[in-house]
Amino acid sequence: MEKTRGWKHDVEVIVDRIIPYALILLFFLIIGEILFAEQIRHYSLFVSTIDSFIIGAFVFDLFFKYRHS
Repeated sequence: MEKTRGWKHDVEVIVDRIIPYALILLFFLIIGEILFAEQIRHYSLFVSTIDSFIIGAFVFDLFFKYRHS
């Protein structure tokens, strides 16, 4: 496999592969925060970190999609 496209293309491919998993994780976080709000409150730092990761993945995805348009 040749490296003709560069690291930006590699990052774009990784982000494209992460998005479906991020959506599934977001679904479980939303369900957890709705149904188990009292229990999940103790893990707020962990939940905030996961939320930030998901938002970051979506921002990178939107950036790459904007770049291609």
